[in-house]
Amino acid sequence: MSDNVVPFPGAASHPSLEIGLATVQMGAKPIAHKGVNDTFHGEVLLASGEIKLAYIKDLDARELANELLVAALGQALGLPMPRVHLAMVPIGIMPVSKAPTAADGSAFVLASEDAEAPSLKQFYNVADQSVYNAIVQRIVQWKD
Repeated sequence: MSDNVVPFPGAASHPSLEIGLATVQMGAKPIAHKGVNDTFHGEVLLASGEIKLAYIKDLDARELANELLVAALGQALGLPMPRVHLAMVPIGIMPVSKAPTAADGSAFVLASEDAEAPSLKQFYNVADQSVYNAIVQRIVQWKD
């Protein structure tokens, strides 16, 4: 290691710190929500050969990079979060409109493994500030 390179504190204690690679499989279903980006739920084939259920987001290049960076930072901080993959969508597997594409026309999307846990969004009501405050307090006090 060069003298100019400073390892990220705690990086050695996170041997699984990684963004996985995957391929989206046929059959992903759109999620009905009022989000900004199209989101699907379906199977992805991991580089290891495993098939996992995942939430698949059609993002532009900048949004995709942001999501991947946040996932890496969250892992580095030891936050409990689903595993994230940069996933390839072969032509015709699912509709994409924003995702960056390769020369062969396949697209690259974000795939977050389904943790089988409800989203915080299901519990958060924008009109109720006390719920928001309670969530913020729990996160601030989080030690694990």
